[in-house]
Amino acid sequence: MRRLLTFFAALLLTPVGGASDDGWTLVRSSDAIDTFENNQTHNGFKEFRGVTQMAATFEEARDVIKDIPGNIHWLPSCRRSELIRELSETEILVYIVSRAPWPVKDRDCVWKRHYIVNTNNHFLMHFTASEEEFEGEPGLVRILNARGIWEVRRIDADITEVSFQYIGDGGGTVPRGFVNTTTKRIPEKALQALLDRIEALRVP
Repeated sequence: MRRLLTFFAALLLTPVGGASDDGWTLVRSSDAIDTFENNQTHNGFKEFRGVTQMAATFEEARDVIKDIPGNIHWLPSCRRSELIRELSETEILVYIVSRAPWPVKDRDCVWKRHYIVNTNNHFLMHFTASEEEFEGEPGLVRILNARGIWEVRRIDADITEVSFQYIGDGGGTVPRGFVNTTTKRIPEKALQALLDRIEALRVP
């Protein structure tokens, strides 16, 4: 079982060639997870998306992703996760704290989650760093420039396609190249951690 991603861990990878026609390029395939890189950068930061089909029901994957307090049990580096408030029937604010290795300060973020699609066969959630004022833990660096997408589709009774997409500056003054190197592995780590959590919840 894979370990959770250590925040800002330096990981050097050799890209795998594979151009696509929708603005994304395949850069890595590992353990049935394909990682794609957006061909456009945003202020020097790169966006990555991981896609996989896992042996899990649609409901299992969707429910783990939507379980806000449960994020601490599987979401990479997450040590605190709580609902701040509901903005509407489809939008909520969530406070999350992520671990960072010493001497780097831990990061926190007020995430705005927007449930775009939430049906019996398709779940689509966008999450964006918000500038909403919230008195979180003191002494942390707040992430203000980041966004991502979770998407879950039912393929069969016990087969589900899940994708995770992310881009962010990491907060503070971490060099872009360092952030991009780490961000490249986040989708793969998040998808593997999701499957590990689903399997753990099945144990009586």
